[in-house]
Amino acid sequence: MAGRTVEFHTVRRTAGLLEVQLEKKDGTPAKGVVVIEGSDEAPHHAASTDAEGRVRFRDLRAIEHRVRGYLSQGGAPRISSAEMSDAELLKCRKTVFMQKARVTVGKTTEVTLREREVGYVRGRIKLPPGGKPSDYAVSSPGRDAAPARVVYDRDTSEFVYGPVAAGEVEIYLQHLAATPRVIYQKCPVTAAAGKVVRTVLDPAAWEKTSKERLSWKWMAVNPNRSS
Repeated sequence: MAGRTVEFHTVRRTAGLLEVQLEKKDGTPAKGVVVIEGSDEAPHHAASTDAEGRVRFRDLRAIEHRVRGYLSQGGAPRISSAEMSDAELLKCRKTVFMQKARVTVGKTTEVTLREREVGYVRGRIKLPPGGKPSDYAVSSPGRDAAPARVVYDRDTSEFVYGPVAAGEVEIYLQHLAATPRVIYQKCPVTAAAGKVVRTVLDPAAWEKTSKERLSWKWMAVNPNRSS
């Protein structure tokens, strides 16, 4: 109507809620701490679970979050050296792996973090004639693989990767003298729960497929061997 001011009524949109259940391997509730990793889009959050292993995070941004759980009783050890013995690695064979959870505006997203039995991968690089361990680097897929990590010994070419869940995992092998240096190959290895699997990566089997990309074969030595 002429002469009347038009009014707009906005609807207040709230953030979402994330409810996390922390469990032991057998599915029973576990006490511990749940962490939501911070990022450029959202801050870091952490909270202890209640007696039933639950924790709620309110007013989270409606994006995908990385959620981690840590049981009060502890978990698989963090690799500190490639010289760690199999017995040290397998002292505790269980851990909780990171999960991604997408929070929706005005809704409750539920996530269950359950402890899983883990294993490790131990290996070395088969150096070509004249090759040095420092010519290479071995790494993991990054944040999505946590708590797994690779420790590579640049003096011996030996490495340890874990803790990882049973099944196929990937190890990244990089030749630092290659051009460009960012080229690496994903080397698949089959991990086993409660075991340390051995593998050997063979750079001599590299096959150049283009000027920008290299690929190579890998070979496993006695992959079912464990301590």
